[in-house]
Amino acid sequence: MSMNRNLRSPTIEPLSIGSSYQPATSFPLVVDLDETLVKTDLLAESFFTLIKQNPLYIFVLPFWLFKGRAFLKHQISQRVTLDVGVLPYNYELLDYLKVQRALGRRLVLATASDEQIAGQVADYLQLFDKILGSNGTLNLSTAVMRPDGGESLDRGVALHDRGALCRS
Repeated sequence: MSMNRNLRSPTIEPLSIGSSYQPATSFPLVVDLDETLVKTDLLAESFFTLIKQNPLYIFVLPFWLFKGRAFLKHQISQRVTLDVGVLPYNYELLDYLKVQRALGRRLVLATASDEQIAGQVADYLQLFDKILGSNGTLNLSTAVMRPDGGESLDRGVALHDRGALCRS
């Protein structure tokens, strides 16, 4: 019993990418600071540094918090300078970010921490093109990882402490 099938080998046609194609490196990589780039929470680090500097701040903190989390973070960051050189960085992620930067990818540091503290980390690492953080009025939480304050990030990839890549 022989079966005579008319089989043709598939024709491979070149992939037509079109003008809308953009390589992955053309989208910004948005990196969360707390529990992702740094293996700690910088608000907690700042809080303990502030109390260590002057324990009497413990009595002022509830009044700052009453004005909102963004206000609290900003007030603490105005009084504390963290030693960003000794923070517990995620070195595997830092190596990845250096490669992405070398490929020409735009890197954005995003955090719910105050932008002043984020700026200290960014200045130390010299990797990021933009910093997004809480500013005394706006509390940039992880729920707001796609900010519209100032320049909006049209599309990009976010790395955050929830453990996954999020494409926007």
